[in-house]
Amino acid sequence: MKELLKIANLLYQATAKADEDDADEEASGGTAFALDASAFDIKTTRALASEITRLGATLHDALGEEERLRDARLSATRKNMDIEEIESQISEQIATVRENAANVERAMAELTEDESSLARQIERKRAELERSEKRLATLESGAFYTKVFHPPSGFNI
Repeated sequence: MKELLKIANLLYQATAKADEDDADEEASGGTAFALDASAFDIKTTRALASEITRLGATLHDALGEEERLRDARLSATRKNMDIEEIESQISEQIATVRENAANVERAMAELTEDESSLARQIERKRAELERSEKRLATLESGAFYTKVFHPPSGFNI
């Protein structure tokens, strides 16, 4: 329908322009069949011809689709629309969306809980590592370590 309106507007504008040109020509005393160079613009004519051709092709394509679309439109309008059925389907879809949202929120809560649990475990392991490093430093600096791991030169185990 939009394509038809575009073509109709284009033809109306062309007719209106032709009427204006005729009125101007009659007012100036010229004949209706006089063709002078100023009234005949090749570029405008070619542009209008290509636009008419393009709009005609678009209209042809749209009219080709009309039969298929008409069948779909008629089958949709022939159905008895039961408001209760539509409402129940919408309610089911809303319930499904709410359930999906609840599942996502639950998964996010579990993820947050897992993240905090892992953070606590990492902190515990860091503290344990620090304690082990301090103990190792203490043992390495102590007399026991020196005697066991670095015996005097004449001592054989």
